[in-house]
Amino acid sequence: MLKYEKRNQILDQGKLVGKINFKPFSAFLIIGVFAVLLFMIRTVISMITGSLLLFLDICGLLFIKDRPIVEVYPSSLILYNEKNSDEAVLIPLSEISKWETSRTSSFSVDIYTNIPENPMISFDCFSTGKVISLFKEVMPQKQSVQIGAEFRRSKHKQF
Repeated sequence: MLKYEKRNQILDQGKLVGKINFKPFSAFLIIGVFAVLLFMIRTVISMITGSLLLFLDICGLLFIKDRPIVEVYPSSLILYNEKNSDEAVLIPLSEISKWETSRTSSFSVDIYTNIPENPMISFDCFSTGKVISLFKEVMPQKQSVQIGAEFRRSKHKQF
């Protein structure tokens, strides 16, 4: 179990590389633009589909609560408590052994650590593409795909 502290007690670890929030604004933007394009076609089915998409888009923007999930710094991650966004935990990058996006769900990120109390930390997020790009920026060699590729290369060199 992660031991969360108040966010204001955790010191920032250098320049912020990026921040991941729960609400997927880019997806809402794409759906909204697509709905408007459907309205421009001006057929009955496109107007109905566009109306439905626009309604769902607006409902998502209004009713999905946005909260921070993780902040990425050059030397650490700050992972927020999903039940209380005023609490967070600092995870040094040196304590992370590998990370991966889950193969069973496209919205889950798993972080494996060298911390005995927390060998694996998982969080859900709609913006896994952004997570992958930020994590690759600060710790590309710790992505499980890269670790597997390095292992296969080293095995290949032995033969």
